[in-house]
Amino acid sequence: MKLSKEKQQQLIAIVIGTVVVVVALWFLVISGQKTKMAKLDVEIGKATKIVSDGRKDIQLKDWKQQIYGERTNKLAELEVSMMPTNDVYSTFRTTLNRFRAPFAGMVEITDVSKERIAPLGMLPNFPYATAIFTVRGTAHYHNFGRFLAELETSYPFYRVQSVSLNASGLEVADGGEKLSFEIDIVTLIKPSP
Repeated sequence: MKLSKEKQQQLIAIVIGTVVVVVALWFLVISGQKTKMAKLDVEIGKATKIVSDGRKDIQLKDWKQQIYGERTNKLAELEVSMMPTNDVYSTFRTTLNRFRAPFAGMVEITDVSKERIAPLGMLPNFPYATAIFTVRGTAHYHNFGRFLAELETSYPFYRVQSVSLNASGLEVADGGEKLSFEIDIVTLIKPSP
């Protein structure tokens, strides 16, 4: 079947038009849908991870509540051993005198300043304040080192800052020389109930 020249041109125009329409549909509809599907796949992946994490949290809920309870109890126990807010100075003096009893004759404390109350400053909304005491005294170098190490080990809420050592010029019976020291002891104070 032979088509006339005019019919051939119409047929070619229809084929070209069809190809153009198919290409246009491809770029306008199908490729846009593929892009949307790729974005949806990413979102589905994120949602799947959130659901998976949620399921893990649900499975670990009892364990997390147990840990939370244990840590809350531990914090309550630790707060019992912290300084009370009502009489910080006398509590500190009593604790310090009790602590230095084994060091009697080795470490002499000559002065303990009144506390300076200050916020902790490192963490916002931290529920504890700090009391800073300046302690002065004399001791042999080795005994002073043992005293400091034992103090920070025995009392987890005490931190020694601003250590200043000077030769005191005091001769003792064993021929050694004592050092005079000045330290700042920083302690946490239990919040008021």
